[in-house]
Amino acid sequence: MNLLYVFGLILAVRLASVFVVKTYYVPDEYWQSLEVAHKLTFGYGYLTWEWVQGIRSYVYPVLIAGLYKLLALLHLDSVQLLVLLPRILQATLTAYSDYRFYVWTGKRKWALFLILVPWFWFYTGSRTLANTLEASLTTIALSYFPWYGEGTAYLWPAAICCFLRPTASVIWLPLSIYHLRKSRQSVVELILKRFLVIGLLVAGLGIAIDTYWHGHLIVTPYEFLKYNIFNNIGSFYGSHPWYWYFTVGLPTVLGINTLPFIYGIMETVRKSEKHEVSKQLLITIFLTLVVLSTVEHKEFRFVSSLLPLCLYVCVDAVSRWSYRASSTMLWCSAFVILLGNVLPAWYLSTVHQKGPIDLMPKLRDIAQEYRDEREHRANILFLMPCHSTPFYSDDELNIMPRDNWARRSLRRTPTSSGRRQISTNALASQLYRSSSFNSSGRSSNCDTTEDMYSDISLENRHDYDYRLELLQRKVDDLSDTQNIAEDRTTRTKTEYAVLQARYHMLEEQFRESELRAEERLAEEQKRHREILARVEREASLQNENCQMKIRATEIEANALRDEAQRLRVQCDKQANDLHRTEEQLELARDQIAALQQEYEEQQQTLRKQEMEKKSAEELMLELSGELQRAREENGARAMPTTSPESIRLEELHQELEEMRQKNRSLEEQNEELQATMLTNQVTMLSTGVEQGRHLLNGTLGSLAQELEEMSQAQLQQAFQEKDDENVRLKHYIDTILLNIVENYPQLLEVKPMERK
Repeated sequence: MNLLYVFGLILAVRLASVFVVKTYYVPDEYWQSLEVAHKLTFGYGYLTWEWVQGIRSYVYPVLIAGLYKLLALLHLDSVQLLVLLPRILQATLTAYSDYRFYVWTGKRKWALFLILVPWFWFYTGSRTLANTLEASLTTIALSYFPWYGEGTAYLWPAAICCFLRPTASVIWLPLSIYHLRKSRQSVVELILKRFLVIGLLVAGLGIAIDTYWHGHLIVTPYEFLKYNIFNNIGSFYGSHPWYWYFTVGLPTVLGINTLPFIYGIMETVRKSEKHEVSKQLLITIFLTLVVLSTVEHKEFRFVSSLLPLCLYVCVDAVSRWSYRASSTMLWCSAFVILLGNVLPAWYLSTVHQKGPIDLMPKLRDIAQEYRDEREHRANILFLMPCHSTPFYSDDELNIMPRDNWARRSLRRTPTSSGRRQISTNALASQLYRSSSFNSSGRSSNCDTTEDMYSDISLENRHDYDYRLELLQRKVDDLSDTQNIAEDRTTRTKTEYAVLQARYHMLEEQFRESELRAEERLAEEQKRHREILARVEREASLQNENCQMKIRATEIEANALRDEAQRLRVQCDKQANDLHRTEEQLELARDQIAALQQEYEEQQQTLRKQEMEKKSAEELMLELSGELQRAREENGARAMPTTSPESIRLEELHQELEEMRQKNRSLEEQNEELQATMLTNQVTMLSTGVEQGRHLLNGTLGSLAQELEEMSQAQLQQAFQEKDDENVRLKHYIDTILLNIVENYPQLLEVKPMERK
């Protein structure tokens, strides 16, 4: 939305309040600003006791007095302008503060809506109250406050605000502490070079203005605190309980906006990390209400400076809510808020306490009729509570108007060719008397005729005609000089009008340039804030991603560490198993060597037995041959049993039978020995196979689980190790089988021996 259009809309609403608001609010609207400015400008009027005691500052009335004086010098001091211009000036300042609020809140539509509709701000925004000025300056200062960066421009309006209304320091003390805490600059440097310097400059200028107009050295903020806080003078005008601001004061000022304010409080408390500004503003609001509650005298306007703080909390919460609300809900909410503010604003601005304002024109008409009839002024006694009506500050309502001549004295002294000329001393005397008014507004009575001729010498009546002629010549010369001066004045006025037009044109150009610059600055600030927010979000996301990666890496590292520990334990276990297996293998090799040696010994024994068997068989064959030959020689003749041959034959038969028995026993022993060797070999083979199976089974138990937990490189390494181990086991088994085949082929096939 175009910022110039926004400012025009806000200004139109505030200027409309100047003409709509026609009711009476509080005496300070007139007696602490307009009446004082009237006194400063026109030299007469009435000042209340606060100005006599010096507890009020002249800074705000001097601004209005300067406006009055400018109107008088430009011959524009009409009734309407004297009444309306101060309120227009205040309404314009209020509009600018509303515009700064719109910029401060990020140019949100809810911000524009909520700053325009509050009934209390419409009701008081155009009134010439010091509290209204305080609220406007507070809003402007908050818009320049360094919420997201560095800057101290806010100290100027904040310092002015605290000087005009010392109670405003309650708002700015926690905010200043917040600024010092979050600033990246040195706290001591900020305090000494910015806070202290700006505070002393503003205080020095304010004290100088107050000292000049009060007539003596005075510090009005101290006097204000002394009378209102220490002496508790305010309780004379009424008192309320300590909780009044929490239950009545602030809710009444907010009106229906109390509902979004409560919602904003809940959202801020629940999500304080997302509402940093709202959280600090709520702390400031609470502390301010607590401090103000300690004073017995309480009024609604005393918390008007908290209105922009509360509205920011509302805008912050409602804007976030509007993103998820439906269009119907948004329009209904806006209508309810608008209706809840328009009704009290209309009633209080046009009906409530309208009597004191409507009364004054009636009294003025009565006083004018009285003076027309009796040719002297009327005296009216006001028996009303606490200055309930305006007095001199409104020409339309003024029942004791200023002297016409004194009114003209603000312009220039009138000249008349048909009247007698008076001397300079007489004119000065008349000016002095005409401008001397008492506190009731009545001028002193004097004999002007005597003054006009007070400097005429009567000592010598004979010189009267001569001097009169000289005076007439001087009058003619002065008349010519006056004509020349009037011509010069006319030309000067024309040139002044041209220069003034140029000045206004340049001023308009300057204002337009300033508005454009502010608009560009606001856009740049918004763009930079968006960039900063985006960068912060990206940084936050990157940080979260890095943290997630770090956590995942830590988990993976822990898992790898555990896996490495487990594999280390398993490797140690397998190394121990391998060591035991190697020991068993070495033992088996020793056993095999022993068995081989025993086998060789048995082989040798077997060969010896075979040789003995062979020799026995040969012997038996020889004996059989001899026996056969002996039978053939002897024939069928029976030999006696007692013959040596028969005896020898019997011995040979017995010896042969013994040899057969011995051969049979040797064969049985050989078979037993072969069976024992075969059994030992099978046992050793079974033991080796069992050891190989144990080696295989020892690693297959958790193979599936290990495969799931191991990475690709670890799997390849594990498979390589298993392949190497299988190759070694296969080589070991092949070696055993080869040894059996080469050395003990009879173990594979055992054939029974044929017996004869």
